[in-house]
Amino acid sequence: MLPRNRRVPRVLFKNLSKGRTIHGPHFSLRVHFGTEGQARFSVEVSKKVANKATKRNLLRRRAYSVFEKIDPKVLSCATVVIYCKSGSTGLGFQEISMEIKQLERDAEAFRRLKAEETRPQPKNTFEAQKQAYVDKKSKAFPEVDPM
Repeated sequence: MLPRNRRVPRVLFKNLSKGRTIHGPHFSLRVHFGTEGQARFSVEVSKKVANKATKRNLLRRRAYSVFEKIDPKVLSCATVVIYCKSGSTGLGFQEISMEIKQLERDAEAFRRLKAEETRPQPKNTFEAQKQAYVDKKSKAFPEVDPM
């Protein structure tokens, strides 16, 4: 089981509506990247997926054990919730582990992509200098209309 400081408290569930959802065949991962703190994880298994509490708890424990092995630095500042879909009760630990790790890699790729979009693009210094020269020259020598 994950330690309490790595699980998602109820207060942070509100932030997940701003997050990104990544779908897999048996699980959906909803992730919201915050600004500070360590990665926090939660697993949701509804009664539609497994009627018996023992099966729901087995799925939850298996998913949490996968999260224990994931380095918290990989998804730092992230709030991650795994939603189990129907059909996930028949999976073994290896299959659950592979699918959750794939969803985690997709989330990290999305994070990198988003970081690149928000990074300011450097201007081409030659083009900027050329434009400044043209602007300066046009102000110094205004064009005269021939009559």
